[in-house]
Amino acid sequence: MNYRQRNVVTFDERAITIKMGATYQLVPNRWDLGANAFYNLLALSSTSPSSYKIQYYGFNLKAGYYLIKAPSSLQFILSGGLYLNGSVGDVGFFEHVRAAALS
Repeated sequence: MNYRQRNVVTFDERAITIKMGATYQLVPNRWDLGANAFYNLLALSSTSPSSYKIQYYGFNLKAGYYLIKAPSSLQFILSGGLYLNGSVGDVGFFEHVRAAALS
């Protein structure tokens, strides 16, 4: 990732990110519920001269409604939910975002 913040040094960091997720069909082929999460677990390299680390995390909860279920594996699902994204450490951000998506 390339990180840039005003009044703070710009640097690059490579990290190992863990991700996990699950989806549950509440009503088969009609409604589903899903959740996923990620976290930048370990920085492998950084160009930061001040030993800054970026560790982002995120959580997503969603509900989806199947608009079109084609005979093949093609599906159109309207999903809406809540997304929380933030960071820990010396630099980064903390933000709550509500999102709706068509997948």
